[in-house]
Amino acid sequence: MMNKLKYIIISCMLFISTFVYGQQIRIEYTGTDSLWISELWAFAWNKQVPLNFENDIAVYQVNKTPKVLRLVSKYGFSSLFMVGDDETVEVKVVESRPLKIEVKGDKSSVFYHLFEKVNRQYIVGKKDLIEDYMKAYLNNDTMLAGRVEKQLNKLRNKREKAYWKVFRQAVNAGKINDVLVIANIPLELKYQMFDQLEQREIAGVDQVKKMLDLYAKIFTPAYVYNMFFYPCMWGDLLNMQGMNKTERNEFISVTKKDMEYAYYLAACNRACSREVLEDLSSVIQLRSFDRLVGYHMELDEQAKRDTLLRSLTEEMEKTYLTRSGIPFKNFTAETSRGEKISLSDYRGKYVLLDFWASWCGPCRNILPEIKVLYDKYYPSGKFDVLGISKDKDRQKWLEGIKEEALPWKNILFSEVKLSDKQQFNSVTSLPQLILIGPDGKVLLNVCGADKIVPMRDMINNLFEK
Repeated sequence: MMNKLKYIIISCMLFISTFVYGQQIRIEYTGTDSLWISELWAFAWNKQVPLNFENDIAVYQVNKTPKVLRLVSKYGFSSLFMVGDDETVEVKVVESRPLKIEVKGDKSSVFYHLFEKVNRQYIVGKKDLIEDYMKAYLNNDTMLAGRVEKQLNKLRNKREKAYWKVFRQAVNAGKINDVLVIANIPLELKYQMFDQLEQREIAGVDQVKKMLDLYAKIFTPAYVYNMFFYPCMWGDLLNMQGMNKTERNEFISVTKKDMEYAYYLAACNRACSREVLEDLSSVIQLRSFDRLVGYHMELDEQAKRDTLLRSLTEEMEKTYLTRSGIPFKNFTAETSRGEKISLSDYRGKYVLLDFWASWCGPCRNILPEIKVLYDKYYPSGKFDVLGISKDKDRQKWLEGIKEEALPWKNILFSEVKLSDKQQFNSVTSLPQLILIGPDGKVLLNVCGADKIVPMRDMINNLFEK
């Protein structure tokens, strides 16, 4: 990784020096919360610069163009925008939470967002095939696998046609050089598009080639994880933004969501390359079931059998057992107070299964937020929480319950009597939260302390709609 970073720094300095000096961006904002601006540098978001507003206006000097930027607040990120050569860009913040902007004068990012629209349509199309794909994979059903692959190829052909349409529009507008390298499209297709630019003798293709080669060399899932996520998690940066604990958790959750999406696309867009296979053998940030399967769909048969992906395929198979929409099988146990309970006792209400342990710091850190949900919705008679601890030491478990003053029922993972051992034992992460609906089916399954945010949002939406 260090050699890659050295290569990035040297290559980007040489490349950026070829660009002309840019211009100013005018930003209009009437809110009171602090606002920052961040530049995309070496395909990752660079440090955040605080904006100073006078009479609701801030001016930011862009030193070199083209440049990709976005605004940042403690509530997250705006959509990205771009400043190309000879462009006068104005940004207006129209909503603070979530951060939404209107941009005038930015002609380049229109095409970036069109490429992105194609991506999201393709992801939705793949999601509709997940059930059949997993049935074929787990049952070794070659006939069903063939039908699914045929449907996938139709989706890919449709996507490629849409990509080329956007490409032609960007070429005609004279903006393809600004967006081709950073667009989230398959690497092989980027080089095909570059060949078209070279044949047309489009001005500036030499610089595009340099950055495209750099992108191919370093833009892997591990790079995304290290360059997108960790810089935003520096303590001094969070402190500079003046966030309280809740706001810090919100910001970390938004940052990780942004990183996980970029990570997923980086994996899918060069799925079978050795660099990606090696990254995914150790740095697996495809946490959701849909993303695990979505990446697996992009692999050829040889890559699917590669031992480097053993842990990834195991994770995919485990999360399949607790995916959204599947019934969570009944289990029984004795609570910390000696009361016998079953999951079936909670039928007719929403129940949040909180898999935790007294020794797990992140697990205990999110307990206050779970308490807020419990206090808010338990009195309705339609919501409850069940703590399931992976403690091995019963006494420490009981002490943890007492220290945290947990008002809901608690059981030990090791003492549970199961009707489906495989499903229950597939829960291996801590903390892990599984929301079960009144019908006994999984509504949401997330792992990691930052995922308390989407879980909280889903529960609030269920009760406030």
